[in-house]
Amino acid sequence: MSIAVAAESIGLHSLHPVINAAAIIFLFSSANSDLYIASRSVYALSLLNQAPKLLRKVNGKGVPVTALALSAIFAFAAVVDLGITAGKSKLIASNVFVIESHTL
Repeated sequence: MSIAVAAESIGLHSLHPVINAAAIIFLFSSANSDLYIASRSVYALSLLNQAPKLLRKVNGKGVPVTALALSAIFAFAAVVDLGITAGKSKLIASNVFVIESHTL
């Protein structure tokens, strides 16, 4: 049971939008920190010659813009893939479980 559903069941109907807004803020905060970490990691790999030199480009504030763009593209692709394959992954997981249970 979610907090929003529990709040509505005890009569706090105005708490539901607040909880939804907080969840959206948490989502954006998490995505922001993940992009920060990913872009800095790709930038560091580029400095160690383990990624293309193109990813070393930074703007005036020191933000690795090409590494950030690459990280954002991969993050977007992962979200799109998650939406497309959500049903397929459940099917694959259930098939793996059935195969494993028969081999034991």
